[in-house]
Amino acid sequence: MSSIDWNSKFCHLCELVIKDLTIPTQGAVLQMGTAYGCSLEKLCSIYGKNRVIGWDIENPLNHPNISIVDCDNPLPKLDLAFVHVDTGSVAMPETRDLRIKSLTWAAQNVITGGYLFTIGYSDYVLSMLKFDVVKYLESQNFECIPASTLVNSDVVEFFKKENNFDLAMEVIAKKLPSV
Repeated sequence: MSSIDWNSKFCHLCELVIKDLTIPTQGAVLQMGTAYGCSLEKLCSIYGKNRVIGWDIENPLNHPNISIVDCDNPLPKLDLAFVHVDTGSVAMPETRDLRIKSLTWAAQNVITGGYLFTIGYSDYVLSMLKFDVVKYLESQNFECIPASTLVNSDVVEFFKKENNFDLAMEVIAKKLPSV
């Protein structure tokens, strides 16, 4: 499974999980880190091209919904109904701060009832980021759900066998109403 084409993990997850989420009718759908835009195109087919935005430091295929945005720079306030945080790489220490900065910005901009999707459930992620994604999101009034619990066991095994990827590492976090 590639991370940048139609066979990417997130393209599959759009078809298996994301399309069934009930997100708020207001707010943007944002993908932070789009690569070539394949999974962004899946989001466009689910939520509509007028609602979906992609941010990346490049747009090699000139996808009309991808804007060149360096997430290391200050980011604007944006009401988000759904956001996929995939900036940098958990495995690359030099992009650790970018991932955390993107995640904290996104969490502050998700509206009540909206969702944030990222990697975060595992000792590996904790050791690489040196940041507890789930604990942080819970402190920001999110309910965190392992993506693996939203699909059947055959899908979980497919990801493990075909891609050596543990779907249980992925977090789908829903923003709860303020108490």
